[in-house]
Formats: sequence, C-alpha cells, structure tokens
Amino acid sequence: LVENLIIPDDEKKSVETPRVTRARVLLIDEVDVFFNKEFYGSCYSPAATLRHDTITKLINYIWENHESLSRLNDVKQSNEYKACCDALKGWDALLNEAIKDMLSDVRTFESHGYQ
Repeated sequence: LVENLIIPDDEKKSVETPRVTRARVLLIDEVDVFFNKEFYGSCYSPAATLRHDTITKLINYIWENHESLSRLNDVKQSNEYKACCDALKGWDALLNEAIKDMLSDVRTFESHGYQ
C-alpha cells in the first residue's frame, strides 16, 4: 500500500534481480519492550520496500562515490538524484532523509563493532 502510494504500479520500473533465499533471524534488543502489552501480539511493520531502477542507480552512485560525497548537497548535483526525484514526485523529503542515512552508513560501515 505504501509502496503504491509513493510509486504507482504504472510507473514502476524495477531492475529484475534474482531473489536469493536467505535464512531470517530476528534479534530482539530490549526484550521487555517486545513483551510490553502495547506491542506483543500487535502487528509491527517498520518499513516499506520501494523497488525502482532509479533508486538502484542512486544507491550504486552513492556507494561508488562514497569517498567524495560528504553531504546531501553533493548527491543532489547528480543525475541519479534528479532521476530519482522525477520518479518519486512529491517525496523529496523522504528521499533526502534516506540519502542522509546512506551517507552516514557508507562512512561508518568499516568501523561497525560486529565485524
């Protein structure tokens, strides 16, 4: 539903990527919150998955250029960003927040404590 609100079916252009079946693991931190009466037994869906070739190209652009991209404005100059904005008309704020997260993640992925 959320995906269709952001990218209507008739505008979806996704790169068909083969799906890899992976085992799923649920890690629960703050287990007391999980068993809280307001949460346990309720449906919780933290995110929606958007698939579009412009999103894939933008992600690849950020990854390939992560050493030279330090700010959102750096990404906004790219053709990949502009194409994504055209595909996600009216959702620029959501896209910008996702890009900020990506920029933070590509700067810190090597220092992650779980390696």
